[in-house]
Amino acid sequence: MDMFRVFRKIRLRLIDERKLINYFYYAIGEIILVVAGILIALSVNSYYKAVQDKKYEILMLGELESSIDKTLEALNKGYYPRVKLNEDAYGFFYQVISTQRQASEEEALTHLFNLTVHFLFHYDNGAYEALKSNGLDKIENPVVRREIISLFVGALPRIAFFTHEHNAELKNLSSEIYHKHVKYNVPDNGEPNQDNWLTGSINLTEMLADRQFMLLMRKVKEVTYDKRHRLDSIKVTLERNKALLEAEIARLKQ
Repeated sequence: MDMFRVFRKIRLRLIDERKLINYFYYAIGEIILVVAGILIALSVNSYYKAVQDKKYEILMLGELESSIDKTLEALNKGYYPRVKLNEDAYGFFYQVISTQRQASEEEALTHLFNLTVHFLFHYDNGAYEALKSNGLDKIENPVVRREIISLFVGALPRIAFFTHEHNAELKNLSSEIYHKHVKYNVPDNGEPNQDNWLTGSINLTEMLADRQFMLLMRKVKEVTYDKRHRLDSIKVTLERNKALLEAEIARLKQ
């Protein structure tokens, strides 16, 4: 009888231990399932975020490319033509002075205006500012990121600054020339109903003999050369960045 009780106790203990072991295995299994679920959820979330980040990056790179296109268009349609006006006007007055040829008042007024016409260099940076506010690290490729920062923080603001400085340098000289040698006659009715409703007169002989005008000519020559050089340089930089963006967008879309 005692032996039977002993075996019964041993059997019950073994059953309890087996239950404990089974519970332990069950607990481990539950933990593994929970961890696996978390890892899967994190993986899916990470994948979804990576997809969204790539879409955003492609979008912003496209916007940056569009900004560059707008600036290139302004170069070709606005800034280069104005520099050409400066160059042609300088050539006109140089020829008049060197050959002593006569020029009409209309020619002289037109070329004087073209000699002193200037521009403020503007560039489209909306996409860059939007990207900067959201984090430039959204551009994954460090080479592309570095080039874009260099363009919008260095090259473009630099040419805008120098253009502004050149304009300020010539403003006082040209204003003085106009004040001394040019007189505009506006019709009494003030209505622009003629091709040349705003006419004027210019004392060309006195102006060409004015030392201030010769100083203006020299400054225009220097400034125009510098502007064209800077425009050529920034155009190359813009085109290089555009090609870099196109290649990066194509890579991300693969």
